[in-house]
Amino acid sequence: MPCGSTVIQQSARFNFKTELTTEALGYNNVYESGDRLSPEHEKAILERLLPYHPQYEKKIGCGIDYITVGLHPEFENSRCLFIVRKDGEQVDFSFWKCVKGLIRQKYPMYADSFILRHFRRRQDY
Repeated sequence: MPCGSTVIQQSARFNFKTELTTEALGYNNVYESGDRLSPEHEKAILERLLPYHPQYEKKIGCGIDYITVGLHPEFENSRCLFIVRKDGEQVDFSFWKCVKGLIRQKYPMYADSFILRHFRRRQDY
């Protein structure tokens, strides 16, 4: 790997951490199941993460009313985020699929190695 690539990869890691963990990841320790996200957290997720979900259009459906935290319907004791659509339907979405999509789009040359190195499980989509 050329020297410049290492610098870019380290820069990508730094941007990822500062852009996401300070705002969007904070939801996990702040909210109880059923709570609606604060306007700041909701805005960060809607603008910086959700558009990178591989099924973005399908997830938002008829439009987003708000985002809430809840227990995953299939995985016991696992909390996740839910989109509450304008028609009242709740749809869970993977925060981590959004993060991986963001990494793949912004840093395509380094995405796969970064994801393999920094995520426990790799989920292809």
